[in-house]
Parts: sequence; C-alpha cells; structure tokens
Amino acid sequence: MMDMNDALQTFYAESEELLEKMDSALLLVEGGDNNDEVLNDLFRSAHTIKGSAGIFGLFHIVNFTHIIENVLDNVRDKVITIDKDLLNVLFKAKDHMGTLINTDIQVYEESEELKEISSTLHSALNKYADIKTSEIQLNEVDSEINSDSKSTNWNIHLKLSSDCLQNGMDPISFINYLMSIGTIHKIITGMSELPNIQDMDPELLYFIFDIEFESSEPKSAIEDTFMFVIENSTIDIIETNSPIKQFIDVLITDNPTVTQIDTANIKQTEEFSEKVTVSNNDNGNSTTTDSNSRTKFVRVNSERLDILINLIGELVISKQRVDSICEKTKDDVLLEAIESLGNHTESLRDAALDLRMVPIGETFQRFRRIVRDTAQELGKDIELTITGGETELDRLMVEKLTDPLIHIVRNAMDHGVESTETRIEAGKEPQGKILLSAFHDAGHVVIEVSDDGGGINKKRITEKAISLNIIDESSTLSDQELYALLFHPGFSTKEEVTNLSGRGVGMDVVNKNVQALQGSIEIESEEGVGSKFSIRLPLTLAIIDGFHVRSGSSDFIIPQATVVECMDLAIFSTVDQRRCVNLRGEMIPYIDLKEFFKLKTTEPEQVVHHKKTRKEVVIVQFGEERAGLVVDDLQGEIQTVVKPLSSIFKCLPGISGSSLLGNGEIAFILDIPQLIEKSISTENRPMETFK
Repeated sequence: MMDMNDALQTFYAESEELLEKMDSALLLVEGGDNNDEVLNDLFRSAHTIKGSAGIFGLFHIVNFTHIIENVLDNVRDKVITIDKDLLNVLFKAKDHMGTLINTDIQVYEESEELKEISSTLHSALNKYADIKTSEIQLNEVDSEINSDSKSTNWNIHLKLSSDCLQNGMDPISFINYLMSIGTIHKIITGMSELPNIQDMDPELLYFIFDIEFESSEPKSAIEDTFMFVIENSTIDIIETNSPIKQFIDVLITDNPTVTQIDTANIKQTEEFSEKVTVSNNDNGNSTTTDSNSRTKFVRVNSERLDILINLIGELVISKQRVDSICEKTKDDVLLEAIESLGNHTESLRDAALDLRMVPIGETFQRFRRIVRDTAQELGKDIELTITGGETELDRLMVEKLTDPLIHIVRNAMDHGVESTETRIEAGKEPQGKILLSAFHDAGHVVIEVSDDGGGINKKRITEKAISLNIIDESSTLSDQELYALLFHPGFSTKEEVTNLSGRGVGMDVVNKNVQALQGSIEIESEEGVGSKFSIRLPLTLAIIDGFHVRSGSSDFIIPQATVVECMDLAIFSTVDQRRCVNLRGEMIPYIDLKEFFKLKTTEPEQVVHHKKTRKEVVIVQFGEERAGLVVDDLQGEIQTVVKPLSSIFKCLPGISGSSLLGNGEIAFILDIPQLIEKSISTENRPMETFK
C-alpha cells in the first residue's frame, strides 16, 4: 500500500528525470537542434513538474515554474526565439527548479536567499513572456493568465480507486488543482457505489465525480492532474461538443431507463486507432505498432531490489551447503534434483541481477551540461562525444562512479585541452574534443575518458614529484609509474589554484573510489596529441562467479572473469632467480598467497610433511596485465555472494571482500588488480625455495 510519502518520493524521482530531460533538450537547442519535438519535450517537462507539484500543494514550485512554462509556450508558438541570453537564463532556472524540488515549502518560506534567487530569475524571464504573463506576481498563481485563449468545455468522469484515501491521495487536492488551471462549473457526486452503513469502511472512497470543467489548457494538461492515481481508477476526459459526448446525451434522452452510463466503457474512436511510432531498429527504419503493445514499466523502490538480491544471495549459500551434504549421500535421485535446483537458482540470480543493471548512457548525458558549464568557465571551446551509452552496469556502481568521472572529465578540460589560441598555434582544430565511451571487455566494463589536448607533461610531473620529496633525482620510472604519481595525495602540476584544480585534491580520491569498486585506472598519454583515462570495473559487486582456491588453511575466491588458466608450478623453471615464469614465451610474474598473507597451516608438521608438495599457479588477467597466484589446492568454480569487509579489514591489501561457503567457512575474495600490481612490482626479488 502506498502512502502520501511514497507518492511524494515518486514525484521527486520523476521530477529528477524530467529535469534531466530539460537539460538534454536545452543542450540540443544550444547545438542548433531546436525543432518542434525538442521544444515540445522542453515544455512538457516543465509543465508536468508544475502540475504534479500542484497536486501535492507545493506551490513554491508551481509559482516559479509557471513563468518558465509561459516563456516556453511562447517559444513553441514562435512568438520568441531562444537566443544565448535566454538559454543561459533557462539553464539557471532549470537548476533552481531542482533546488526548489529538494526544498520543503516551509523551508523555502523562511529562506530569504531562495526567494531572492526566485525573484531574480523571475525578472530575467519576465521580459520573454507576453504582456499578460508579465503581470503575474511571484507569490500567486493567476488562473486567468490565458483567458484570452480559446477555452474548451470538458466533462470529467472520475471514479478513483477505492483505496485512494488509504494511499494518501485526497480527491479534494485534484479538484483544487483543476480550479488553478480552469473553471469548474458543476460537480455531480454519484453515490451508486455507496454500501449500506453497516458495511461502510471509513478509509475507503465510494463516491464518483462528474465534473463540468472549462479551461484553455490542452487535454494532456488535464490528464496530468491525475497521473498519480491512474492505476485501478476510471478517469475519462471528454470534450463537451465532441461526437462521443453528443452520442451519450442522445442515448440518455432517448432511453429514460438509462440513469447512469459508465463512460469508462465508451472510448472515442480515435483512441482505438491510436498508434505509436517506434524508431529503435538498428537500421534506423520506423515501425508502427498498436499503442496497447507498448512496453510497460513499473517503478520499484531500489531498496526492495537490494533486499531481493540479498535474499537470493542467501539462497545461493544455502544451495552450496545442500550440495555439500548431497555429495556425501551419493543418492542419484537427490543429486539430480539438486542439480535442477541449482540451474533454477542460477537463472533466478541472473534475472535478479538484471533488474539492477542500468544503461550508463543516462549518467553520460549529465556530462553534456558539465562540459558546457566548465568550458564556459575556462573560456574554452570543447565538444563532448558520447559512445557506448547502452552499456549496462550495476546501478549501485553507476551511482558511485559519477563523482570520479566528474573529476576526470574536468581535469581533462582544465589540464588537457588547450585554449583556442594555443590549439591554433599548434596546428590543431580550434575546438577541443573529449570522448566519453563505455564497452564490455572480458567480463568487465571499461569506461574511457579521452581528449585531444596537450597530453601529460612527464618532465613537469618528475620535477613536481622531486620537489615534494615523493621521488629523488636518481629515480628512474616507467611511464605508468610516472602517471601513477598523479594519484598521490596533494599532487598537482597546476601552477595556479582555481575553482577547478591546483589544490592537489581529487585524483587521489578518484583512485580510492575506483579501487573501492574493485576497479583500476589506466592512463595513456602522448605529449601534444592527448590523453586517455580507462576505468575498468566488474559488472556487479553483489553476486559473482568465482574460482575457489585454498592456500594454507585459508579459502580464497578469485573472480572467474579474471582467471586465464591453471597449471602445476613445478613444470616451470625460475627465470634468472626472479619470481617469474615463462608461459609460452611471455614472462609472467607471480606471488605465493601463503607468503603474501603470511599464512600458517593448522595441521601438525608431520602430517604436512607426508602431504604432496605440489603447488598450483593460477594465471589471472586484469586489463592488459597478467600475473600468477601460487596456491595449494584448486577447489573449482563457485557462485559467490559478496559480503563487505568490516572496517578493521579494509586496509588489508589484496582482499576486496568476503563470502560464506556452503560448509560455513569464510572465504576471502581476492583483489586481483592489487595483487597483479604487487606481483609486477616485486617480480625482481630473489626467489625463495618452496617447502
């Protein structure tokens, strides 16, 4: 059951989406794409936010958005055109709408600062509105604003769901809002659904309303009034002089026995033939389908999805425990049943994880506005290109990825892309370019931010690192080791401190945030040509396919997507006394997990002495880098539920999480990027003899 707070949360979520649509539309207009469809999208977004806010009595939003709506209406009617000045005002007004949506009306009434911003923007927009619009006062809604427009008479048949009141939606609020966009001439309250008094439930709604309504607003605006109560309700809005209304009037006149007509069962012919054009074909061709075949969506609270994932995780663990018990019974019938259960569990897991997967394109689109505003602040001409927006990633990871991406994009604009004058002197195009892309690669998602700027100045990095005593003058670093200094806390090559950079704060936080997502950052750069930052991430952090290994008395899980192959370490010979094996001509560094984690076996020494001394090496890969992990036993593939580590273990290198095995034992999930980096940095150490 949904209460008023749930409905408000839906309003906030939908308003956020509509504000993003406004942002995208304004950016398209700025780019010269100001066709009717774009302008209509812009108007509808503002109009829907205003209408929904009115339903909840959020009139500080209604009052401010009303003037925006009228300006956009004039733009649609070709009364005015959107020039640079108006565009800047509309961007600021859209941002202020977002602030008001996140501000309680009582807080707004007590905030002189917010009122001042509203007044300033209202004045800036006022000159773009018509004469009547300009007479609107900031703190009132003038329902007569379009009184000179042609009004239409409507009959509204309103049969709300019986649990409407329980869900926190009062019919009076809809009637009040209708009065703000038009005139109500008559309301007839039907009581045909009213039960006997002994059967009445005071929390249920039994009344049916027929409203004679006059307004200059379009039908879509009236329909928006009831957007939060459409489900399980009967709502019909019919123009008074339409053929269907005339038919109803004749039917009632000629048939005295007909005392009530349920207009929900009478639809206008146009609605039966309504079609929708879909242009999602790969070849760009349009296909026409019935409106009834449209994909339907259900908005679900994200916390409910998290609960579902956690429950399925527990199911996976329980299934592993049952597997362990069944192997001991050797009952063929039971084993077959458990195998079938395992298949269904895996399918259920995949389906649940798919619910949390979202296209990253929605996040990418936000960067168009960021690039626009930052470029203006820097006085640079920069174009953003986006590819791979359809690439899907876990919703929780997308949310945590936004801030690191903002830092990288802004750094590319500030440090990377040169000024127009500098680019022209270098023989480049005056306009700088930034590419934001995403794609799948070997079970991971790779997100790249590249620019065609001046590249990373390695000499300046070296000098800065020496001045900060991070390295000494005799240090010899590879390009990757040099680029890694950019993530050092307090490191910046910017000579002047600005609002965007120069304080040495940002890139170290970016690196920590990406590592917290079990990812890594790789940097490529060529001076005078440009730079590329590549973020490599797992698809999800909830439930993963893993490879179970043992070292000493401890269990470890290696993410299956990183495993290349497994083999006996004994078949390799040491290479110049280095911790490195020759794998078909490729030198692969390795580390022994038992030594790395300083593990001890819990078995008596005489038992260990009689056991086989064979050690296995698991070759893992993350990005372009490979390494070997030396372990004692290979236990095989396993579905792993990722559990976060407590704060006391978060500083433990090489470990990214934990999991519970079917036998109740704890297994540690290995941080492969960290271990590969560690093995590469130590592969020149002398090799110790394995015991």
